[in-house]
Amino acid sequence: MNVKYRPVEVADSPYHFWLREDFEAMMPVLLADTGGKAAAVSLTYPGSTKDATEELKLRGLRTVPCQLFQLVADGFVNPARLPGGANMPVGRPDSKCGKEAAARPNLAWDRADVDAAADWLYKRRYWDRWTDFCWMANLRFGQVIEAYRAFCAADGKGFQLGLDVLGSPAARAHWTFGRPVRPAGDGSERFVQAEAAPVMVIEPSPAGEGYARVRFFPAGTKLSQVE
Repeated sequence: MNVKYRPVEVADSPYHFWLREDFEAMMPVLLADTGGKAAAVSLTYPGSTKDATEELKLRGLRTVPCQLFQLVADGFVNPARLPGGANMPVGRPDSKCGKEAAARPNLAWDRADVDAAADWLYKRRYWDRWTDFCWMANLRFGQVIEAYRAFCAADGKGFQLGLDVLGSPAARAHWTFGRPVRPAGDGSERFVQAEAAPVMVIEPSPAGEGYARVRFFPAGTKLSQVE
């Protein structure tokens, strides 16, 4: 497989993707909130390579199954090998990794295996935009998820995983003369007013060390600085 490895670019800590302890604490709550439809992710281990891929993506890291197969082949992670071929649908070859589908082993990914892959991906900046955002603002990913869920509950909004916290649907909106608009959704080229983004406040760590914290308020909330 033609996978190019990036050099290690970030220090060991603090991490800004969804850490294991935060993920394990929050996922049962989110699954209960949504009737089990929060994501195609469960906390049942060991899981397949597809399961590991979906969990890593949900936790703010970018990867594809064939990259995980390559990490196993190169000895970076060592999930248990089970009899048979790949324990996931192969379908079309992964465009980023070539056509070596037949060589894919049947792997059983435990928590430690997924976390080892997460550590490798994070240190080489295979980040999605929200991990990048948390890194830039020095936020703990899990605290952002928790704060956003609390905001959604207090404001009567439905919570959706994906952390589009800078506007839902304003995060996916077009901007025209400073006003967020979105496609009308009726097949036309009309645009209609999008829902305004919540107000986000980032509070630095009081001691100047550790993570900052974030809070969300309804759109239009007027805030004043407290000395």
